[in-house]
Amino acid sequence: MRAPLVELREKIEQFRGSVDVSLVAIENGLKQRSEAASARETLELLLDTFHVVSKVTIVIFYLSCLTVILITNYSSLNRIGDFFDIRSNDILLI
Repeated sequence: MRAPLVELREKIEQFRGSVDVSLVAIENGLKQRSEAASARETLELLLDTFHVVSKVTIVIFYLSCLTVILITNYSSLNRIGDFFDIRSNDILLI
């Protein structure tokens, strides 16, 4: 009677060991997934920042061009308004 119980106990211990190994593997996989998600969020923020910086650079470029045009030829204000599809009376100078 004790022999079947010993065999059953050994099988249960082997199963428990394999379950523990599986649990460790799953926990490691979840940790890697969490780290990958965190890295992805960081990369998405960097990409968004790059897009914003790119747009700001373009705006600065256009403003510098506009400033050069205004300084070199103040009478060209109407042409600038036509170029940007803005009426000269709608331009607000600050």
